[in-house]
Amino acid sequence: MELTQYSWWGESNEPPEHLKTKKQLGELGLSPLKPSGVIPTRKYDVFLYDIHNPESCRPKRKPSPKQLETLAANRLKAKIKRDYREWYREVGFIEKD
Repeated sequence: MELTQYSWWGESNEPPEHLKTKKQLGELGLSPLKPSGVIPTRKYDVFLYDIHNPESCRPKRKPSPKQLETLAANRLKAKIKRDYREWYREVGFIEKD
């Protein structure tokens, strides 16, 4: 399947308003599935997704309360570990004479 090519925004062949990039989809709470268009650049291609087409993007999954609880616990463990390493570098390390 050939994707429709567009130019960058502000140029003559700019994409329509309903086509969004991955980052723009994320800000709207959507997840990309299949691109509807592309903006070719020198280094990479910017894929565009149609927010009105369910085959192009879908709503992001919401984490369960248990997943959020586990995530918070692991972040706390990482913070404690980070704080300990910092303390050990500054205070806890004893040099031998």
